[in-house]
Amino acid sequence: LQAGIGIWQFGLRGDGPEHFIILGRFYRAYGTFEQPNPFGGFMHLTGLLALGMSLGLISHFVLRWWRKEGTQSNTEEARRDTEKRKDKNSVFSVPSVVIFFSAAAMTLALLFSWSRGAWLSFGAGTAVLVFFWPRQRKYGLLVVGLLVAGLLVFWQLGLIPVSVSDRLVSFTQDLRLGDVRGADISDENYAVLERLVHWQAALN
Repeated sequence: LQAGIGIWQFGLRGDGPEHFIILGRFYRAYGTFEQPNPFGGFMHLTGLLALGMSLGLISHFVLRWWRKEGTQSNTEEARRDTEKRKDKNSVFSVPSVVIFFSAAAMTLALLFSWSRGAWLSFGAGTAVLVFFWPRQRKYGLLVVGLLVAGLLVFWQLGLIPVSVSDRLVSFTQDLRLGDVRGADISDENYAVLERLVHWQAALN
């Protein structure tokens, strides 16, 4: 429901808070949280759960199909049992479709929140999911490496939308290391300095 509200706010409603305008005509999704960043955080956390369940379902269906092909039974009882469980365990069953649809909707709403922190956290969480997905960690590490390499290639070739890449790196102009107490605050650097102050307080 929150993802649906956020998607509607982003581009279907047609208006919204003026300070949430992005790309000239869209609005950052904020759900009923009234702020895009906590909304993005919620979408990140729940979206990762749905993504993890989706990966688990995919593994389940692939393994079941593999075993069925390898050990096909010809007994009448086995065939009846298979037919009985077919609808419940099908990839197109209602629970499976709901999980896949939820994962897609929450990932889309997360993107529409325009929250850099939520994007980066979702990327890190996805890397962890992919790393632990295969039974052997070396294959998980290989898949994560391929995904990171693919993203870097897309970045270098300019295949990632400019608006997204600019959003991800725009904070670097106000990023500073060391003591940020007493720094001059403006509308432009407030969002970055606020986070640096929180980090400094945590480290202290």
